[in-house]
Amino acid sequence: MRKMSEDSLEREAIYIDGIKVHFGEDWVLVLPDQYNPYVHIIAEAKDQKVAHRLLDEYRKKVEKWKKELQ
Repeated sequence: MRKMSEDSLEREAIYIDGIKVHFGEDWVLVLPDQYNPYVHIIAEAKDQKVAHRLLDEYRKKVEKWKKELQ
């Protein structure tokens, strides 16, 4: 979650239950699983393509951060 926090410094973000980053009215939430070693990525946007883009972008970021920590 430290990598996600560092990545979100320039954006409006909420740090409850994970990290929720706002892009205007659109947002993405990266939420660590309570019991398993993985994260949930949830996105909401007015346009479905934007939501899918956010999901893909943050999935790639999480995979990159995981590799950096190994």
